[in-house]
Amino acid sequence: MKIFKKKPKNKFSRKISRPIFLNIKKFSLFTQTYSKKIKTQKMRGGQIQKIFSKKISNLT
Repeated sequence: MKIFKKKPKNKFSRKISRPIFLNIKKFSLFTQTYSKKIKTQKMRGGQIQKIFSKKISNLT
């Protein structure tokens, strides 16, 4: 018996969010400050892309 229903994941959002998440992990300064934010925001799903896109644009 499966208690939890599988939520439909957007393939588009998954492809974008994952590689960006790994790139931010490489920056030691960002991991400490943003790891807590990422954990809380992962629950909301779609907002992760917007947050990461802003941080990457600030880096470049």
